[in-house]
Amino acid sequence: MTMKKRIILFVLGIALAVLTADLVYGSSAQAQTPEENQAILDAVEKWVVGRYTSEEQYERDLDNDVPDELQHRLMYQLFSPVDVDFADGVIIYQQSSIDGTDDPDWVTRKGLLQFYVNEDTGRVHQRELAFKDADLFVNVHKTPSLLDGLSMNDFTWRQGCDFKLTMEPSGQAISGPMDFGTCRMANPGSGEDMIAEDKIRITPDEYWFLGRYVDTQGQVVWGTESDEMNMLKRVGGLNAGG
Repeated sequence: MTMKKRIILFVLGIALAVLTADLVYGSSAQAQTPEENQAILDAVEKWVVGRYTSEEQYERDLDNDVPDELQHRLMYQLFSPVDVDFADGVIIYQQSSIDGTDDPDWVTRKGLLQFYVNEDTGRVHQRELAFKDADLFVNVHKTPSLLDGLSMNDFTWRQGCDFKLTMEPSGQAISGPMDFGTCRMANPGSGEDMIAEDKIRITPDEYWFLGRYVDTQGQVVWGTESDEMNMLKRVGGLNAGG
């Protein structure tokens, strides 16, 4: 084979890999109409609220003796829509806890989810906003005034870590991936790059996410190796115990 043919095959191989990634992870998806985007935002505001847990999936894995690397972890999550004047779109306060209560000693993670129309893609994105001083913000669903006076300067977020969302044809689910390769963080142990491999699916009473990181060789270094997404199901309202 001549050097010229080898170069052509190499270039074609790269193009095919890029096209495949676009099809799988949605990076080349077309813009949606304003009406389609608004329908997604309206559904998010209505659906993403309440207390959620992965207990059903977690217990099923245990009952079926699922191998450790394929198990889904036990999670408790709270989602509460909030009104703010520093960010566009639908804003959801989220917090995780170890036991599903609002006890500040057991709350492990706090932040905001921003669902907004991205001007560059013309699609609804989900972006995670992290409080710079997270210790000051717990149980915001009980005291929304904690968000008064804040600006985007009070948050951090990672570029390239948005989810690009589409309403499924049934109208009963919103789903979308994160572009593969654009969302990275350093592995706390080795310092090497971890690459987010993630997608979400939202229904009227469930929030699913893949939530795993792989290394540059494609090996899972965080999260389950199962291709079944983590499934959080709504089990109550915003009030503790119901």
